[in-house]
Formats: sequence, structure tokens, C-alpha cells
Amino acid sequence: ASISASTATLTSNTIMGNTANSSFSQGGGFVITTSWTTATLTSNTITGNTANSGGGFSIDYAVTATLANNSITGNTAGSTGGGAIIDYIVTATLINNSITGNTANFGGGVVAIDANHPLYGSTATLINNSITGNTASMGGGFDLSPWAYDNETTNTAWLYNNLFWDNFATDNQ
Repeated sequence: ASISASTATLTSNTIMGNTANSSFSQGGGFVITTSWTTATLTSNTITGNTANSGGGFSIDYAVTATLANNSITGNTAGSTGGGAIIDYIVTATLINNSITGNTANFGGGVVAIDANHPLYGSTATLINNSITGNTASMGGGFDLSPWAYDNETTNTAWLYNNLFWDNFATDNQ
């Protein structure tokens, strides 16, 4: 499913066994993309999905993305973000999620956050997440890349009380 809206809220859904087939595809389970979107995902089960990028799902170009109490397990990406890819976000917040057994070939077996906005900078906050048993060539458990677009933006990452356990990076990164 592709969701384009100013506000996207997904609550208590099971998103399982989907595939995005194109070599450029994102979001095996679903894609949320529209500039200036607020995306909220709460108490969803996202499992067994496949895509080139964001095996479980993809959120692109949002002002805020909040993920709380989700189970993101057993998803696969051919390139980046086995569980999910969250891209170009001003504020990304992940709270109390279980992110387990996801696989990606490059960058972020779990969730790859390129939390960057060229005008405002970005903040990524992770609180009380369990991130276990994920695999990628880089960032087996988590690939967090809040890089600056230019010298005028500032990006920040905050991590509080998260469990990272038994994740594997094949390139030892």
C-alpha cells in the first residue's frame, strides 16, 4: 500500500508477507510519502515483508514520524533498512518497539534513519526499544545517520534505555 496524506495514522494492523518487486522499490509492507506529513504507527505487527529498501515499510519526507509499541520482525531488504527505512524526517521518535530478526545487505538490518531535512536539520530519538537478532553488512542492529545536509543544518540523535543485543554486522561495523 502507498499512503500519501498530510496525516497518516496506522494503529493495530497486521502487515505480513508483502513484497515490493522493483529493484528501486521501497516498503515491502507499505510506503508513507508526502512532503510535510505526520506519520504515526502504533501497536502494529509488521512481519515477513520484502523490498529493496525498507523491507517492512518506508516513511519518506515527513515532518514527524512516531513509532510506538510496534513489532517489526523478520523483514528483508536487498539494500537498506531490513525492518524499515525512515528517510528525510525532521523529527523521528521510536518508543517501546520490538525490532527483531530483520536483514539488510547494506546499512541497518533494523531501521535506517537518514533523519535529515535540508532546511531545518533533524532529531532522532529512541526510547525503550528492544533491537535484537538483526543482520546487515553495516549497522547490524541499527544504522542511524543523522547527517547534515550542509553547514547550516544541525542534526541530533538521542538514545535512552534501548536494548541492543545479538545483532550482527558482517563488515564488523
